[in-house]
Amino acid sequence: ISRQAEVSNRGLKRNFKRTVGENRASWSDKLDDTLWAFQTAYKTPIVCTPYKLVYEKACHLPIELEHKAYWDLKHAKFDLQTAGDHRKVQLNELIELHDQANENSLIYKEKTKRLHDSKIKDRVFNIGDRLLLSCNLVFDLPIELEHKAYWDLKHAKFDLQTAGDHRKVQLNELIELHDQANENSLIYKEKTKRLHDSKIKDRVFNIGDRVLLFNSRLKIFSGKLKTRWSGPFTITYVFPYGTVELSQTDGPNFKVNGHRLKHYFGEDIPKMVVYDL
Repeated sequence: ISRQAEVSNRGLKRNFKRTVGENRASWSDKLDDTLWAFQTAYKTPIVCTPYKLVYEKACHLPIELEHKAYWDLKHAKFDLQTAGDHRKVQLNELIELHDQANENSLIYKEKTKRLHDSKIKDRVFNIGDRLLLSCNLVFDLPIELEHKAYWDLKHAKFDLQTAGDHRKVQLNELIELHDQANENSLIYKEKTKRLHDSKIKDRVFNIGDRVLLFNSRLKIFSGKLKTRWSGPFTITYVFPYGTVELSQTDGPNFKVNGHRLKHYFGEDIPKMVVYDL
């Protein structure tokens, strides 16, 4: 599970690098859009989107439900600005309608209360009178909360057994979808591993080679969006069991594991300047 989370985090990190750009301080503003794009994007390992895996249906934006596809917008010359202004007007009208309905409801309640209070008569009880006692214990079924009363069930011919069986079928289909996605993910991981292993080449380092060093514990101001490769360094000695000694221009030599190195073939990497806020 942790490795799968690391893969997902790497995908989110790539999206951040594409959207944030140089202004890394605004990465939190792009978080919602990046997560939404990640959840609605098709994933080859599970042969569906993460959204469909959770909700058992594809994600459709309101504009997609109306116009079926985005290319229809261009064909119909759809103006997003005009549509947005029109939608704002509709929302304002809806808010006014809600306020008016709330005000009318309060007026109606006051009139009903006055009428009810005007018809209340004091009950006078005497010794020996026979009375009826009201029982206020009412048991509401979930379906009664939806249909107001049980007689609506008979009117609608609602069959609890049929509804229960239908719901069980839906749950079984969802479980099958999860199992199929898990199986597709395992198959995809095996194929990816074989392809990855076939392209692995042993890194051979020689004295005098220029290399880059991977720093897995990088903690600086810029955060995780900064590259973790530092250098270049020059190899001064190669030990038998994978240890490599490196030299730097402004410090003493030091030893590192060869797995943290890769060959460097370019120019010197400029140091990042961190400005004071």
